[in-house]
Amino acid sequence: MPHSEWQEPHIEPTHRARQLPDGRLMRESRLTVSKEWMEQMWQGFRCAACLQEFNDSYPEECFICHFPVRAEQRHRLEQDFAGEIEEMNREGWVEREEDFLAREFFVPKPQIHVRRDL
Repeated sequence: MPHSEWQEPHIEPTHRARQLPDGRLMRESRLTVSKEWMEQMWQGFRCAACLQEFNDSYPEECFICHFPVRAEQRHRLEQDFAGEIEEMNREGWVEREEDFLAREFFVPKPQIHVRRDL
């Protein structure tokens, strides 16, 4: 995926908070990014936590903030952008994303064929 220019995201404070693994509450803000960046996050080419861009899709973790991209990014995006997902479903984006992931990451399992004449 080609690199994109840095775009300053629009940030608004909210009343939402997220509980961190150590029990502390972290205030959340509403972050508005371009559709291009949003697509890069869903395809795993941009960190959902710090917005760092990656050369490869879904690295194990972000090399800047150490967010576990491969393990948690999809779940985090589904939580944070629940309203956006409905719109993307209507636009057919989810199907295109599933097709992309199947092409990129699907590894066929070996098949065992039993002879019928045994």
